[in-house]
Amino acid sequence: MDAVFSMVFMNNFVHADLHPGNLLVTTAPGEDRPQIAILDAGMAVQLEPTNHVKLLGILMAFVKSEGYKAGKLMCDGQTNLSTEAVHLFCKDIEELVKESHNTTFFDKFGSYVTDICGMACSHRVKLNEQFVTMAMAIKVLEGIALNLNPELELCNEAIPVLLKAQLKSAMPGFYKR
Repeated sequence: MDAVFSMVFMNNFVHADLHPGNLLVTTAPGEDRPQIAILDAGMAVQLEPTNHVKLLGILMAFVKSEGYKAGKLMCDGQTNLSTEAVHLFCKDIEELVKESHNTTFFDKFGSYVTDICGMACSHRVKLNEQFVTMAMAIKVLEGIALNLNPELELCNEAIPVLLKAQLKSAMPGFYKR
């Protein structure tokens, strides 16, 4: 999990065809601890730096229960949307976040991605295709991880990496790792 979250949040890179066939569990010579090798990176996405910063902002807004702000960030740069459509989309995202207080956002990430895509269709909001690709990769990862360990709390794994990425983005050169 840490490897994929670091890949997406810290390194702005996502393997767009992540499935169990592209994961290899191996051990390094002389080590007992298993490692996961990610194979076949032929389909990959790297966001424009400004979009990566925006993605981090959207995710931080979700983590901080700022659904309306997350919705606004998703709509930024779209000139063909009415003020009413943006407002309704943002209110729906805000409601989704309120409903998520019964669970942890990243622990049901896949269903939230589906809900957000449905809201975008309803309000004719065009989601950034690179964001959707990254979200789908994390959705697949969620399924794999929860099959291996149903007790895993993805949010506990994602938030520290997301915070490091936000720091790295805000202070280039300061955060080296």
